[in-house]
Amino acid sequence: RVLDEDHPDTLVSRGFLASAYQEAGNLARATCLYEQDLADCQRVLGEDHPKTLEICCALAGVYLAAGNLDRAIPLFERTLADCQRVLGQDNPLTIAVQHHLASTQLTTGDFTAAKRLYQRTLLDRVRVLGPEHPDTLISRNDLARTYQADGEVTVARRLFQKNLADCQRVLGGNHPQTLLARINLAWCHQDAGDLARAIPLYEQGLADHLRILGENHPETMMVRNNLANAYQESGDLAR
Repeated sequence: RVLDEDHPDTLVSRGFLASAYQEAGNLARATCLYEQDLADCQRVLGEDHPKTLEICCALAGVYLAAGNLDRAIPLFERTLADCQRVLGQDNPLTIAVQHHLASTQLTTGDFTAAKRLYQRTLLDRVRVLGPEHPDTLISRNDLARTYQADGEVTVARRLFQKNLADCQRVLGGNHPQTLLARINLAWCHQDAGDLARAIPLYEQGLADHLRILGENHPETMMVRNNLANAYQESGDLAR
């Protein structure tokens, strides 16, 4: 009404609204808004504008969340190529798109491609952001998840162990990323059949989730369920 629909601030606001719908789980509405925003950004700002590339990444992410891989993968691939050409490999948006594409490859079960891209993303983030940046820690966590999914549990455990230590030291014991790192390591130990290491981590993780998030939080309930499964696997049916 004040700035008109083609004003850059209007385009930004539409993107924020689309993101809010996505967070609320309304993927259909989010997709519609992102598609409209992308078309307007391409027309008003140009296809190579950083805001246009950012919306491309966001739209691909909604496609992925909706399970629409036939649209998500080509859009992530095209956006990554455009970001590399326009912004350069070391730009944070380029690295973020690269990370999202690796996540998509993991979702499809293409572990070889996902590991290769996650490894490159981790190296890029260590070089550009530093080894202790939260995004770097996320990249190491996701690389570990990919190794575990591909059956390379020994490598995965080593990466998860380093990630938990770094998260505790850099972010603190109460940070959500630290809580996730502990549960991921416990899950990896359990996957390797090492319940003696998995169960104490699950127990500490549950205590932390209860203290920080509360007993009714979905993540707390997930950790409690994982701990119960570990007790059952260990033969401790009473617990």
